[in-house]
Amino acid sequence: MHGIETQWQYETLLDLGSLQARPSGELWRIWWRVGLVLLTGWAACVPIWLKRVRQRNDLRDLDPHLLRDLGLTPRQAACETQKWFWQE
Repeated sequence: MHGIETQWQYETLLDLGSLQARPSGELWRIWWRVGLVLLTGWAACVPIWLKRVRQRNDLRDLDPHLLRDLGLTPRQAACETQKWFWQE
């Protein structure tokens, strides 16, 4: 539901038409809404990024025999732990 709602918000913002033809008070409200949509998007990403950091730190600390139990080689684990937090 959240993804559909966000998509609707982006589409609504894109369908606003010419911004220059609008009164300044209305422009302020439009830009405020754009900011809220962007902030909401970032706020949704932060918990995912934090989870990735924790998981990769935990993976880095695992012993080779535990990595084998997970079906990973030490090299695969090293490649995963070297990724940035925003990379899947």
